[in-house]
Amino acid sequence: MILFDKDGQRQINVDLKDIQDRTYPEPLFQQASTGCSLFALCNINFSRPLLRPAKETGKPIATDVHAISNLDDDYNRDFMAAADILFMSDELLPCSPEEWARKVVNRFGNEIVVVGLGADGVLLCVKHDNFLERVPAHPAPKIINTIGAGDALFSAFVHFYAKKRDPYVAIQKAAIFAAHKISVACAADGFLTEQEVNKIHADAY
Repeated sequence: MILFDKDGQRQINVDLKDIQDRTYPEPLFQQASTGCSLFALCNINFSRPLLRPAKETGKPIATDVHAISNLDDDYNRDFMAAADILFMSDELLPCSPEEWARKVVNRFGNEIVVVGLGADGVLLCVKHDNFLERVPAHPAPKIINTIGAGDALFSAFVHFYAKKRDPYVAIQKAAIFAAHKISVACAADGFLTEQEVNKIHADAY
């Protein structure tokens, strides 16, 4: 259950039942991983034991640690250390997104760091290019419900990055996907197709 106040601040109440105590069978993971070019292993406990075998394949790992404020966060540290592609929100950061991204890369060596900035877009850091710049948000048709915007941004980035390994185009397309996601009320609606994203991107860029 998600509650909003008049200023758009939110309170999220989640009941995960026993999912944090569940494990995913590693033999099934090994079987599925043979056909993967990239792993999306987000910060849920059943993903934690899979970080090591995923890392051993040499394929990139993408994860999202959401609202984070401490590099030594006990829950998220394993995910931050394993990730080649690391997403997070600026919601709880103790410093500027730029300073935070530098600290993250210096500590964990992530190749790509993305910090979601809400209406201000994202901060994109690409280590091997020494790139650290803000990317504006794509204009939304209208803004109705921002829940899921970060997940939409992450999933679209992973999809398009896996195709071309171009973080700059992938973040532009992810911003388009996320902008349309927040223009609907229902969590299950508002998902553009790949073809729709590509057309909007071609027209915009």
